[in-house]
Amino acid sequence: MLQRHLSADAQVVVETGSWLGMSARHILCHAPRATLVCIDTWQGSPEHHENPAWRQRLPKLYQTFCRNLWETRARIVPMRTDAIDGLAELHALGIAPDLVYVDDLHEYDHVRRELTLLDAQWHTVRLVGDDYNQMDVQRAVQTAAAATGRTLSHNTAAWSL
Repeated sequence: MLQRHLSADAQVVVETGSWLGMSARHILCHAPRATLVCIDTWQGSPEHHENPAWRQRLPKLYQTFCRNLWETRARIVPMRTDAIDGLAELHALGIAPDLVYVDDLHEYDHVRRELTLLDAQWHTVRLVGDDYNQMDVQRAVQTAAAATGRTLSHNTAAWSL
């Protein structure tokens, strides 16, 4: 789903929730001229803090992200903040992305707030996201589609508006 909406002509792509950088690598590969703004706290989500295996990785998330994307560092702008604040800051700076990839918190209220903000700031930007198979994400995306009049496309795991 993400690859279908990426364009070789894209200049700015925003990703909320970058984690270790795997989707960032995919975005950069399929949007070869784009600068990628990666918004993440790099502190992990609640589910990461609850899982002992992931909890061990949390103190080094940002360093791991940087190491994983070292060869593409000239095309990445990391923002160490939460998605809502980061998106508001980009809008205040007059930055208009070609695409926003949403993959941060999977809680209904957060996803709904994020999609509402994105629609208010950049009503025509393509929104693509992950984790449609999680009920809170699915419900928030469906609610946003109905509220904004955007057309929802989805498969088992991904969605676009």
